[in-house]
Amino acid sequence: MRKLLLLMALLLPLSIVAQEVENIESEPTQIQTTQVRYIGESYSGREYTPTLYRHDLRVGLGATGLSLLFYLDTTFEELFPPKNETMSDILAHYRFDYGELRLTPVISLEYSYAVNDWFAIGVKGSYVSMYRNRTHAHTGQRHGRVSLTVINAMVNARFQWLNRDIVKMYSSLGLGAMTAFGLVKESFFFYDATWVGLSVGEKVYGYFEFGGGASGVARAGMGVRF
Repeated sequence: MRKLLLLMALLLPLSIVAQEVENIESEPTQIQTTQVRYIGESYSGREYTPTLYRHDLRVGLGATGLSLLFYLDTTFEELFPPKNETMSDILAHYRFDYGELRLTPVISLEYSYAVNDWFAIGVKGSYVSMYRNRTHAHTGQRHGRVSLTVINAMVNARFQWLNRDIVKMYSSLGLGAMTAFGLVKESFFFYDATWVGLSVGEKVYGYFEFGGGASGVARAGMGVRF
């Protein structure tokens, strides 16, 4: 009898272990996986998809870049005094004094269509003007102004490399035609580039860009997505 009780005491733990193993094998296997993060997803373990607004309209002001400023300034310098001037041109020219060069900010307008969450294509235009007030050399009376105005129209591609609902960062490149009129009338090929751009806001947002070309070296403005 004592040997039987001893044998049962030894077998009881083994039966408990076997029962636990059977319970584990009968339960569905739960494998813990590590989520791979793609563009537009977060590290939080749940998928994050930023809202995709197809249309983007923005307006901004910019500080004139060196390339455009050089063109405007040299054009003025070449025409004061004008080339191949006759005696009557000289008399007419020096009858007036020309004041300090004044430059408007670059005003830009852009529309883009989002092909997907990282690439958009659109059109972009800008306007800038440089002028000098003109006064009579002897009487000091104002006689209007002489000006040089430049406008451009370009196709613009934007590449978005940080995409969140509120904060986005991007770069862009535009190519197209620029037309000058006033002192001279000519058209030529020009570019516009955004090296680094930042927008803050969702449907209505503000933006700041650093770049070069037609829109200026530093730009800021407002936009709306829909």
